[in-house]
Amino acid sequence: MVDRMLRLLVANNVVSCIVQTIDDGHLLRKCSAVPIYKYLTKNEDGRLGSHKAKTLKIINLKYYLKDSILKGDIPMKAAYGILLFDYISFDPWYSKVFNEGMKGHSSIIIKNLLHVYSGFDDMEVLVDVGGSDGATLQMITSKHPHIKGINYDLPYVISSAQPMPDLP
Repeated sequence: MVDRMLRLLVANNVVSCIVQTIDDGHLLRKCSAVPIYKYLTKNEDGRLGSHKAKTLKIINLKYYLKDSILKGDIPMKAAYGILLFDYISFDPWYSKVFNEGMKGHSSIIIKNLLHVYSGFDDMEVLVDVGGSDGATLQMITSKHPHIKGINYDLPYVISSAQPMPDLP
C-alpha cells in the first residue's frame, strides 16, 4: 500500500524517485520531496505554506495516513468522522477549490484524449457520472456535437454548474 501511494505521489510530482537495482536483483526506490512539498509541510513559523486556515482540516489528514493504511480506514473519516465528499457538501469555499482542482486535472487529460481517441465518434448519448460542473462533458460534446451529454452528480454540485447550451 505504501509503495502504491509513493508511486501516486511520484506520478503527481509531489515526490521524486530514483529506482536502483541492488546486488540481489531487487529494486530499491529512493524518494525525496520536491518543491511543491513546501505547501504540505510546516514552515519556520509553524504554519503550512500559503494555504488558508480552512484547508488545514484537509491537509492535516497526513497525520492520519499511516493509521488509515494499517487499519484500512479512510483518512478523513478516521480524523473527523466524516467523508471528504460530505465535508465538501457543506463547505462552499472548499467545494469550489476542490472542483477547480478536479477541473484543471481533467481538462489536461481530456484535451489530450480527444486528440487521439475515436471512441466518441459513433456515440449518441454520454452520461458523465460524478461529472462535477460538467466541464469534461462540455469538452467532449464541443468536439462531438452529435452527442447528447448528461451530467450526473450530487445536487449541491450541479447547483453550481454552468448551464450548457442545448445542442441540435
